[in-house]
Amino acid sequence: MGELVRWFFDHAAQLIESVGIMMGLFFTGFALRSDVRSRQAEILMRLTENHREIWIYHDERPELKRIFQNKVDLAATPITPAEARFIQYFVNHVALSFRAQKLGLYRSPEQLETDLRDFFGYPVPREAWKKLRRFQDQDFAEYIEKVLTN
Repeated sequence: MGELVRWFFDHAAQLIESVGIMMGLFFTGFALRSDVRSRQAEILMRLTENHREIWIYHDERPELKRIFQNKVDLAATPITPAEARFIQYFVNHVALSFRAQKLGLYRSPEQLETDLRDFFGYPVPREAWKKLRRFQDQDFAEYIEKVLTN
């Protein structure tokens, strides 16, 4: 028993230092995990705010009502600058969501792909996408194309 006590006192400083390091690592890991969750919540709130702003923008502009019409003659009345701008806002929003998801900061809603297929199923958004596609990152453009073909 005396040897154990002597060993403890001989190595107490190292033992305390090791326990301190382990506790420091534990608390650092806990803080990092908490920070990641906080960032994820912040991103979710910002995406939700942006989503709401896009649709408020749409609802406040009667000149955008044609975006959700199935029977549109684009040859007779091409996409207007206002329609193109709104669809660009929408595509930018979806692209940012896509990036956040790829970084592991955001989980897309379960029915996002159905929503995208519905949106781009209308003639105006579908035609606008054909023009906007070339300005998108390749992985995002391929994702949208895949969604639209399924």
